[in-house]
Amino acid sequence: MIEVYHWTTCETSTHVKVSIPFAKLPIGLSILPDSKLLAITRHDMAVYDIQQFKCISILKPEDKQTLALAPDFTANLESYCLNPPVPILSRPYIDDQTIKVAVTLKQGIYGLIVPRNGELPKVTMLSSDRIPGTHICLGINRLFSQSGMMTWAASYTWPDDNAIGLDGEPRRTLPLQDHRREYGQMCLFPALMDEDAGRVVNGFKGGFAVLDWM
Repeated sequence: MIEVYHWTTCETSTHVKVSIPFAKLPIGLSILPDSKLLAITRHDMAVYDIQQFKCISILKPEDKQTLALAPDFTANLESYCLNPPVPILSRPYIDDQTIKVAVTLKQGIYGLIVPRNGELPKVTMLSSDRIPGTHICLGINRLFSQSGMMTWAASYTWPDDNAIGLDGEPRRTLPLQDHRREYGQMCLFPALMDEDAGRVVNGFKGGFAVLDWM
């Protein structure tokens, strides 16, 4: 069970909240704009509308008071077999029409598109490649990954994205091995990625390095 509280309106005798039942607890959660919640389990991702709060008296049994939400949208994930399946999410990208989030379980990159006009969300496959490395920075259009002294970088586009890269050419797509670099020192983690600039800041023994990838 996941509970979302409207904490600014909770009081000592009442809680204002919504409850979301799960057969198995999610392995990833993200609160999105427009009162949406993204929940990722081993098998799927789901989007919930969490505006429907209910005032619950903490002096009474909650069973008859609880408001349990069902998802507005669910999509299956094909990469649930990875062990452990730890989801990596980008920060949401927000414009007037949509909210976008990139999600990976290291097998493929999924793009969640949530329309802001009330239409149902949809999921598109941004890449079906296995993501190498053990420490990953995932953005809306860029990815950086590292494992030991080996690092990878890649760019990818969405179906409605005709963005131009910093080099003036259409943004490059996977495979990652085209952008593989090897350094003579062990990378420390976590790396920090400036997606707009195509720049990664990473720590090495005795200092840090600024890498311009894209």
